[in-house]
Amino acid sequence: MDINNKHIKDLINRYFLGKVTEQEAGELTHWLHASSDHMAQFDAAKDQWQGAQDDLWAKTNWSVLKSRMQRLNQLDLNLAPQRRKRFPVWQAASAALFIMLIGLSGLFIQKSQNQAIDAQALVFETPRGQRSRVILGDSTVVWLNAESRLEVTAFNSNKRTVTLSGQAHFNVTRNEEAPFTVKTQDYDVNVLGTVFDVMAYADMNRTVTTLLEGKVQITRDVNVYDLKPGEQAIWAGEVLNIEKVKDVERAEAWVNNDFYFDDVPLEELLIRLGRWYDVEFEYKPDDLDDLRFSGAFKNEETIWQVLNIIKLYIPIKYEKTDLRKVKITRQR
Repeated sequence: MDINNKHIKDLINRYFLGKVTEQEAGELTHWLHASSDHMAQFDAAKDQWQGAQDDLWAKTNWSVLKSRMQRLNQLDLNLAPQRRKRFPVWQAASAALFIMLIGLSGLFIQKSQNQAIDAQALVFETPRGQRSRVILGDSTVVWLNAESRLEVTAFNSNKRTVTLSGQAHFNVTRNEEAPFTVKTQDYDVNVLGTVFDVMAYADMNRTVTTLLEGKVQITRDVNVYDLKPGEQAIWAGEVLNIEKVKDVERAEAWVNNDFYFDDVPLEELLIRLGRWYDVEFEYKPDDLDDLRFSGAFKNEETIWQVLNIIKLYIPIKYEKTDLRKVKITRQR
């Protein structure tokens, strides 16, 4: 099948317009994965979108598709040692090695819990401006926020270990024989089965775990701290603090595209907005040093609507300098 096929051609056009269904997105991904020639043809079609009116859609959806392709290639590599003959990954799925669904909202993967995963088995990455959902082999559900990376480093009958960079919301299936551990840059989160949120972006200069249900233990070196529902473990400035959360539901609101901010420094707010909207903000940190913001947004709003709301409360002005660049200055 080549790009002259009317169905594939229409599929590519609808993809860049953001109008494909989950089934069609999976079909397109598999078509690309089947042949390097298909990818070359797709690249040529993508280039035709550059500079077009819908170029913003093209760029956004292309980054999502590249992420899908990376995951599909990783899955294909993991399956290779288990078979003598090369099969398309979806045929391997029908042979009960994997059940895979690729859709616009993210990646869903289930794997036999009795089948161990090695240290390089699975890596899930969510690009800027996107969220994704991952279902692990034990039915644990993980939502990944924008620009986040989850690596499954061990997953068998004795232990379940993942490493997180970014933000994720976990609903962990209880299994007392296989504790679940989330490793971050600052500490480990150990659970049996519970619901919690972890924010561990490197550029935020802190790691925050919010417990919604159940119980978790925070471990750093030889120190162990227990969290109760409604509490947060915050590592910042080489100090770990356990704090009560004012509104625990706000910690997981981003999963439903709701964003809440309570007296947040403007620089941090811009970093987070940049991830969600895939926009690069240009500003002088000293210029915004003492500015803070409290408020709420829906991700259905455009970045321009959000900035217009912010400047009603904070003395700033903004200027679009490029397709995805915005300059922020203080209003004097």
